Amino acid sequence: MLEVELLHSYRLEGELPRGHEIPSLIADLLQAERGWDIQKALVGWHHRILPGLGWESAFRTTQNYVGETLASGEEVVHFVCPKPDDVRPLMRGWFELHHHLREQHLHPVMAAGVLGFSLVFIHPFLDGNGRLHRLMMLHHLMHSLQPSVPLPISRVILRWKDLYQQVLDQHSREVMDHTPFRFSATGHLEVLGDTLHLHQDMDLTVQVAFFMEVVEEAIKVDLPELWAEFVPIYELTLLLGEVLTWPQRRLRMLASMLIQGGGKLSKTRKKRFWELNNQQLQEVENRARAVLARLPTQPDQGEISG
Repeated sequence: MLEVELLHSYRLEGELPRGHEIPSLIADLLQAERGWDIQKALVGWHHRILPGLGWESAFRTTQNYVGETLASGEEVVHFVCPKPDDVRPLMRGWFELHHHLREQHLHPVMAAGVLGFSLVFIHPFLDGNGRLHRLMMLHHLMHSLQPSVPLPISRVILRWKDLYQQVLDQHSREVMDHTPFRFSATGHLEVLGDTLHLHQDMDLTVQVAFFMEVVEEAIKVDLPELWAEFVPIYELTLLLGEVLTWPQRRLRMLASMLIQGGGKLSKTRKKRFWELNNQQLQEVENRARAVLARLPTQPDQGEISG
């Protein structure tokens, strides 16, 4: 389910991951927070999301902003990020906040929301901040909730994308009201005032409340749906591995298509698995029907707690 969550996070940005990114990020997400270097982890995640920038791009040293270019060529600015000189002191404060929230045992959903949204508003990197802030929230939840479950938060946010944007815009408008700027002759945005004080004591009430609703929706709606979809595929993949010496990825693909087909492969899909002889085909279809006949019950929605 981690793979599905990460794919939805990329879709929110209109991006597709490269082949190696998802397995690497999954391995990172499975690492517990205790004893780790949070700064190194953030830079490492960013490097995996945007490997072309290199490790030297730890935090940005140039001004950036969130906006769009209209068909007329006019540039519309939605959010001016903190000045480059303010990023490092703001991130030092963010690291202290991360440590404080861990030590104070704040409710994990509230803590994840505070950490994630404060990070995206600091915008420490030139690109990839949206995916990074969702990774941060997901990782914190995975290692704070009991049992440790990868909640499909990006799946919910993608469905609630307009509301998500409104929640981001709520803080952006407050900052923009106090951030004069201009575009230089070369087209670069220049901030005309101070920005540090605008991001030191953020009021994230709206954002955290939204995130709590996202988590509730993920637990009550999306997690049961994904559970019902992926448990039989996982079980069948294991059973197919007993009769076929194929790579796991191909076994999982076969299992998925068998489950989707109600325990049978269509003529078109049989061609994709040309190496199956008639005896093997009958065996894998029998195993698929057996799995479908004993679908597991969905997890108890009330079992997850901080």
